[in-house]
Amino acid sequence: MNTLPVHLKTQLVHTLYHSTMKNLPFLVELDETMRGAAAIILPYLKPSLFDAGDLLVSPVSCFREVMFIVKGECRCINILTREEVTEYVDGDWFGEVNRMCVCAL
Repeated sequence: MNTLPVHLKTQLVHTLYHSTMKNLPFLVELDETMRGAAAIILPYLKPSLFDAGDLLVSPVSCFREVMFIVKGECRCINILTREEVTEYVDGDWFGEVNRMCVCAL
């Protein structure tokens, strides 16, 4: 796929990841603004499943990912006060390293 011209690669990625794009409004908006951005990002996404209570990010983890919530919710807690700071739901995304994030289906 890397040997294809950019316009063909973009069309191919849009076709292959059509159902994924529907669940990621952020990526759709980005691609509308900067045509071809999704074709660069989508091949690098790795699907993951988490259960309620799973710790996704902690103060000691080396977090180098961006999480896209396709289904469910995730609560981020301030590591000093233990108060909920943010809740992410379907279509949201996050990548903070200063919070503890727990999956909350």
